[in-house]
Order: sequence, then C-alpha cells, then structure tokens
Amino acid sequence: MALHGLASITVGVPDLEPVRGFYREFGLTEGEAGRFSSSEGGEQLRLVQTPVRRLVEYACAADSTDDLDRIERAAAAAGVATGRDGDDLVMSEPIVGI
Repeated sequence: MALHGLASITVGVPDLEPVRGFYREFGLTEGEAGRFSSSEGGEQLRLVQTPVRRLVEYACAADSTDDLDRIERAAAAAGVATGRDGDDLVMSEPIVGI
C-alpha cells in the first residue's frame, strides 16, 4: 500500500482559543477559524470543539486510485466498512471511531 504522507488531521479540544493561540505562536497560519496551514504543507490542521482532547479525523495521501482500491479490499477483508467520495476512500476505525 503506497500511502505516502499525512494529508490532514482534525483534533478536537474542549477550549479552542488557547489551542488556536498555541498553533499561531508555533508559526502556523490560521485561515478560516480553526484551520491552520504551513508554508510547505498547506492547510493540514483543523481544530474542532469536543468534550475531551482527541483525534477526530485524519487523511493520508496515496499515490494512485489503484492504491486506494487495494486498501479498500484489505479494509473489507478486515470487516471495516468503506465508501468512496470522488477520489477519496472514506472509512471509520471501529474501535475509537476515527
């Protein structure tokens, strides 16, 4: 499987303002509220409000749709439901719900 990078990540936090300030101070650029980008990676971080700090969603980059087809077959063999949204393969990890 040719997953080659982290495309984006969504992190949930109880109090958005201090965390947004942290990432601004860290050097990321905030565009739309809660969406951050770097000069090299573009927009890769999104913050949302949740009761506890947790990983909400992440997206990996793949080399081709053939890679996504193989990943989809492997997920189905493991009993993980998948779906397609255009060129995206969408699935939910059943234990922690990411």
